[in-house]
Amino acid sequence: MSKVCLFAQFHPRQRIRSHVVHYVRALQECGFRPIVACSGDRVPPLEDRDLLAATGATLVFRPNQGLDFGAWADLIDQGYADGADTVLLANDSVFGPFRPLQPIIAGMDRRGYDVWGMIESRQHRWHLQSWFLHFTGAAFWRPAIQTVFAQPFASMSKDEIIKRGELALGEAIEKEGLRAGAVVSRRNLTWLARRKHANMMHLDWHHHLVSGRLPFLKADLVRGNGMNIPWAKHWQRVLRERLGVDPAPISDYLYEYAGRRPKPGRSWVPPMGDLKLGVAVFYVLASRDHRLAWRGFLDQLSKEPV
Repeated sequence: MSKVCLFAQFHPRQRIRSHVVHYVRALQECGFRPIVACSGDRVPPLEDRDLLAATGATLVFRPNQGLDFGAWADLIDQGYADGADTVLLANDSVFGPFRPLQPIIAGMDRRGYDVWGMIESRQHRWHLQSWFLHFTGAAFWRPAIQTVFAQPFASMSKDEIIKRGELALGEAIEKEGLRAGAVVSRRNLTWLARRKHANMMHLDWHHHLVSGRLPFLKADLVRGNGMNIPWAKHWQRVLRERLGVDPAPISDYLYEYAGRRPKPGRSWVPPMGDLKLGVAVFYVLASRDHRLAWRGFLDQLSKEPV
């Protein structure tokens, strides 16, 4: 059986870092042939290319246009998915996997899905988060699916790519009548989270990791923390103490990505902006990380003016 992974990779300083090499090796252990699209204004340094090439992955260099959907569309146009029985779309927007992927993939394959992802979302409309999308070959080449990837992503803004890429792909899956599923689906959420749609890769990040259900950590959670999750600051402790993973290479990568130099002995701490009390209450009620969310609520309550 031919299994190909179209992998989108980007670094603002044209690097290929250790978490990407680790992820590519994990995919190879699952039988995938990784094709890595390295997007940027110049090729990464030789030592980075050599590390990735040593895995046996195919490297494709391209301009940094169209984000991940632009990279995947280029690889499709160049024929890298032709003839594959399975096509996986993945990218470097996550750290991990922190446990073997094979049992997860095998379990989802047994369910007979045409397409599945790591996490289902209903933000804006139903879709599968696009950082990990697993298609059968027959499903991948359905007309509505390919219509999505035939678009000129290079000329679109980020918001347009989300709308006409990730969200449109959810619509195309429904239009084609494909059987779709997710490792973390709507039924795995709390009652409130099923009704007030939020990004559960951020809100339930701790639960996903320690439960073993979803062995990835979103990079933008720890890099930018746009939802102001109070317990995002515990990411290193969780990796080290609960998963036995050294967080230092990820911390170094985050500093490098941001163009900052770490102070001696200092590890990366996610930024934390103002958190409204009502949002803190929502986190307590909606997240499966109840205890951590409750601590965040109490911290916020102590900051509120009396």
